[in-house]
Amino acid sequence: MIEVTGIDLKRFTKKVYELSPSTDKKDTFEALTDTSMGVVLQSGGVKNWNKFVLDMKIVKGRACNMTIFESHEGRWFIQDSWADHSQEQLKELLEYCGVKADVKDN
Repeated sequence: MIEVTGIDLKRFTKKVYELSPSTDKKDTFEALTDTSMGVVLQSGGVKNWNKFVLDMKIVKGRACNMTIFESHEGRWFIQDSWADHSQEQLKELLEYCGVKADVKDN
């Protein structure tokens, strides 16, 4: 797990969306508006007995596949691999958000 406590959640979410592949044959990119960001950022809750801050699956036709989990102490974490994304994309996301982490290449 990679700790991402303290990141700007809106900035993180927009970059996840930007780096994610399209789910259909035409690669369309529609910018996330403040309204759609409000919907995405309100998707927290409990999943598999773990509290999560953000759970992005498919957003506006893009396979985001990103979840931020929250520990009992209030710290945020993501997986150390990103489904349907390369390790380079994960590195780019973390660098963009100012997170220093050792991301291993597969």
